[in-house]
This record gives sequence, structure tokens and C-alpha cells, in this order.
Amino acid sequence: MEPQSKKTKKKFGSHMHFKHKQRASFGSQQAGHGRALLQKKAVVRQHLRLKNKTQAREKKKLKYMQSSCEGGHTEEQQNNLADTTQEDSPFSSSSRKNRPNNLQRAKAEYRRKIEEKVLRKEEALNRRKEAEEAKKRYKEKRLYRFKKLNQKTRKGQPLMRGKIELILETLQQAPDS
Repeated sequence: MEPQSKKTKKKFGSHMHFKHKQRASFGSQQAGHGRALLQKKAVVRQHLRLKNKTQAREKKKLKYMQSSCEGGHTEEQQNNLADTTQEDSPFSSSSRKNRPNNLQRAKAEYRRKIEEKVLRKEEALNRRKEAEEAKKRYKEKRLYRFKKLNQKTRKGQPLMRGKIELILETLQQAPDS
């Protein structure tokens, strides 16, 4: 038997980069799971932002303590310190509580759209009813005129009485001129 040469092929999975390992545990982009990696990065960014804010607050407190040891301090510095101690996290501020979150905004938008849709339906229904009533009145008027104009004698001669009555009605309805 021949001894194996020093050049041997490496197995595919034995030498992976760190990024590939990380992606493998959070889903591959080819398999449609790349969103998990983006979500993880977003959480890491949010954590770092929060960490930087807390460090800034601690620096502010330290600076205030140093200035208070050295000498007098102003009321503004005391108010600032009181504000920083009351605010435990950026999510507990009063302005944050008053603003609606995305879900509440979406629900409000949905309700508003439904109300608008109902109003449009009611308006269309009212317009349709008015149009039907106007059409009905027009047909009644037309039928009335037709009966007046088409009155005949027993021998089939037209009667002038209906025509004269219609002319009289139109003169009475018209404003005085």
C-alpha cells in the first residue's frame, strides 16, 4: 500500500470562519432566516446605547459629587441630579408613556379607516335613496302629464280641457314676472 501524501483535502465543515458559525446558529440568509441575524444586531445596538446612557449618567453624578466637594453648587445642578436619579431607564420617561406605540397607532388608524368606510357607505346609500325618490317623482309627474294630454272623447277626439289645465298649472307655479 502507498502511504498517503502530505497534501490531503480538508473537510468542508472543519475549517469555518467565525461569521459562518455565528450565522449558522441564527439561520442562514440563503434559507430565508437572515432576519434573525439582523434582529440580533439590533438588540446588541440597543444594549450598547443603553449602556452608554448609564455611563453618561454615572459620569454626571461623579462630576456633581466632585464639584460639591470643592465648593458651592447651583440649583440647576441639583435639579439635573434629581432628574437623572428619577429616570431609571430610558423607557420609563413620562414623554415615552404618553406617546402611543406602533400597535396602538395601527389600531387607531384601522378604526379611523373603518369609520370612514361606514360614513362613505351611509352617504352613498342616502344619495341612492334621494336619486330613487327623484326618479319616482319624475315618473309620477310624467304619467300625470301623459294622462292629461291623452284624454279623448268617446269618438277618439283629443280633449283640450287637459292641455288647458296643464298650461294653467305651469302659470300658477311660475313666479310672478
